[in-house]
Amino acid sequence: MKKTIVFVLLSFALLWSQSFDGASMSMAYNYSAMSRGVNSIAWNPANLALPRGNTFELNIFSINTMLFNSSFSINNYNRYFTEEGHNNEWTESDKREIADLLPEDGLSLNLDAGLNLFGAAYNNFGFAVQLIGYGKARLAKKPFEIILFGENFGKDYLLDEPAMVETNGYSAIKWSFGYGYPFKIDKYMDIKKYLPGISDVAVGMNFNYYMGMAVAQTLESNVLVERIEDDMIYNVRMEARTSTLGSGFPAGNGIGFDLGLSAKYDDDWHFSLSFNNLFGSIYWSKNTEKTIVVESDSSAFYDLGKKNDEDHSVSEDTTFSCGGFSTSLPITMRLGAVYQILPKLKLSFDWHQALNEQFGNDFTPRIGAGAEYYAQNWLPLRSGIAIGGGQGFLLGLGFGLQFKYFEFDLSYAMKEALWPTYSKGVFTAMSMKYMF
Repeated sequence: MKKTIVFVLLSFALLWSQSFDGASMSMAYNYSAMSRGVNSIAWNPANLALPRGNTFELNIFSINTMLFNSSFSINNYNRYFTEEGHNNEWTESDKREIADLLPEDGLSLNLDAGLNLFGAAYNNFGFAVQLIGYGKARLAKKPFEIILFGENFGKDYLLDEPAMVETNGYSAIKWSFGYGYPFKIDKYMDIKKYLPGISDVAVGMNFNYYMGMAVAQTLESNVLVERIEDDMIYNVRMEARTSTLGSGFPAGNGIGFDLGLSAKYDDDWHFSLSFNNLFGSIYWSKNTEKTIVVESDSSAFYDLGKKNDEDHSVSEDTTFSCGGFSTSLPITMRLGAVYQILPKLKLSFDWHQALNEQFGNDFTPRIGAGAEYYAQNWLPLRSGIAIGGGQGFLLGLGFGLQFKYFEFDLSYAMKEALWPTYSKGVFTAMSMKYMF
């Protein structure tokens, strides 16, 4: 029972700190070249070497929360799932519209909350402790279609879903140690003549150490229902593996590296290239278990007044120790640029490309643009849009309060919508830090 509870929680809950700043979400995560100081640890360690107007930064509070799904908005819920919306009855048109809201791969659910435990930057050095992870639950589209439209079990009926349910997730404490090293390109005239306009080049690296807390993965989820003439059979098989803290901490250990390159071009452009989680993986060794669930049965329809009463049912629920195993972590490349179009206005552009498909990474490129405008010297206003990747269209909005020694940022974003009630999720983040 304990393992089942942990598995369910990891399936539907996510602690995923993509970054620990409230500014990046407001720009729809088009922030690779914008990040400075302590925020650079999560985006590009090379930016630790860039001028920022202070020697020391301390992130004292940061939280990111995300609640989203693949299909339904608040407006859809009010329209189809309240008495006022559908008058206690779905029409055939309503059913078809609901089915059309579901993607072909089914309904996916995500509940995310990211927390930065500690973050600091001193000169070119950075250090951060984050609670990170990933979680997702997905159910195939077919069960929803059966609920909406029913099913005709004809004599040649076949339902074969090789991935009816998909759940996977992990959580860990991530310790990051970063350093950025600046190159004064003017000192290297032989190089500068081949790179006209380039200055303030920097490289950086993070070493990340992961203390795994828990992991749960569905390895197999097959559903087969078949009728051949008068015989109906069904077979369900699910297999999953888990590792939890139990009596030991941590449940797993792992390492990874972030590499970054940053450069200024003329006086108005800044470019950023980073690779996150290179060679990243966690080896899980504590309380590792595999669970296999099998349900199968067969029966015969009435034929000429005869019925087959033989019991062919099989029901198994087995959990056993499976030894240690490794899980790779998501690897991502980020390419970003910032253009200082006006003294108080910056435009940012990002391209994020997944390099593997671990824990929700999607090979579909994610591109976007953002803007930061200082309405007052202490009041930056931000917005951004992005498309692609695993989240689709995202619109971000936010603002900050920036003073000499203190900064506060608040952001909000919407998924596949321009108005909150049409959004398929709620995204919000805020952060505070001191600078000296």
